[in-house]
Amino acid sequence: VSPADSIFNFVDENVSRIPCQNMEPIFIDEFNPADLSRAVEFCGNQNDACIFDYMLTGDETFAQNTRDSQNEMEAIMQSLNNTSSTLELIIWSGFSNNRWVVYELITITIQVVARDEDGDDVMYELVGDSNQTTVSQNGTVTYFPSLQSLPVLG
Repeated sequence: VSPADSIFNFVDENVSRIPCQNMEPIFIDEFNPADLSRAVEFCGNQNDACIFDYMLTGDETFAQNTRDSQNEMEAIMQSLNNTSSTLELIIWSGFSNNRWVVYELITITIQVVARDEDGDDVMYELVGDSNQTTVSQNGTVTYFPSLQSLPVLG
């Protein structure tokens, strides 16, 4: 690499400080097609970093680490872009003046609908033991209040 060949601007340095002066970059279209095919089969055709590591090192373990790192980063990015589900109260009994009024031994029911902008599946479940409350996968919550088994709200 010479100053005339370099596409980079070096602040307070020049290309003579590059340790490998005779290094020439390799491009994907210069790889042996059969070897490239094996790399794509191993790495998948969307993981250029894995393909390059596989082709340049010939080390599957090294390439697998690169592939795993990229997959992990994609999962993290997807998680960061994920939005929380929203709940909408659809059907209720026992509501009066924006309060849920309950009476001992009288069953009350509410139904909520979960919406997820990302299209993720939403599952309804109760957290903790409750023998007087049930929830179905359509969002219906049934509560049978009893003084012998009081709910814990938190």
